[in-house]
Amino acid sequence: MATYLAPEVLDNGIAYLQANCNQLAAVKAYAVGDSYATVMDGTNVTVSAAMTSADFTLGNGASNARTITSASKTATATGSGDPTHFVFVSTSASKILGATTETSATSVSSGTQYTLPSLTLTMGQPV
Repeated sequence: MATYLAPEVLDNGIAYLQANCNQLAAVKAYAVGDSYATVMDGTNVTVSAAMTSADFTLGNGASNARTITSASKTATATGSGDPTHFVFVSTSASKILGATTETSATSVSSGTQYTLPSLTLTMGQPV
């Protein structure tokens, strides 16, 4: 399963993700290099929720790593299927800022409530 951080996040750190992510979405398919239009196509998104910088918390991880944790959000599903990834999105820039795998194997049905879980991303110290 693909995981990803946009070059802007890698260049500027996880605070860039906090400042620029305004949507979190569960999608049925994601591969590194997919375009924003492909990932956010209505047939691919099962559920999404609006995010603000206040929905993210920066913190400390193991071995002096830095973490960013998103708040959990409940939203009504707009699509159906088995999501494989969560994507962090900047809708204003039409950009995928990050992606991580969805491992719950929960099937989503359109029109039902679904909780996007709290997610923690870790940026480790260089080795």
